[in-house]
Amino acid sequence: MATLMRQSHHQHWGHSSYNFLQHLGNFLRSIGKRMKRHSQLTEQRRQLLEMDAYQLKDIGISRAEAVRAARGH
Repeated sequence: MATLMRQSHHQHWGHSSYNFLQHLGNFLRSIGKRMKRHSQLTEQRRQLLEMDAYQLKDIGISRAEAVRAARGH
C-alpha cells in the first residue's frame, strides 16, 4: 500500500511538473513574441520618421501624422 501511494505521489508530481514547465514555456514564448513585436514597431516608427515629405505624401500621410504614429498615438 505504501509503495502504491509513493508511486501515485510521484506520478502526480511528474504531471504537475510537466504542466508547470509547459505553462512556463508558453509564458516565455509569449514574452519573446511581445519583445519581437515591440522591436518591429520601434523599427517601423524610426523608418517612418526618416521619410522625407515626398515619401510621406506617397503613402498618404502628413509629417504631423507620421510624428503622431511614431509616438504610438
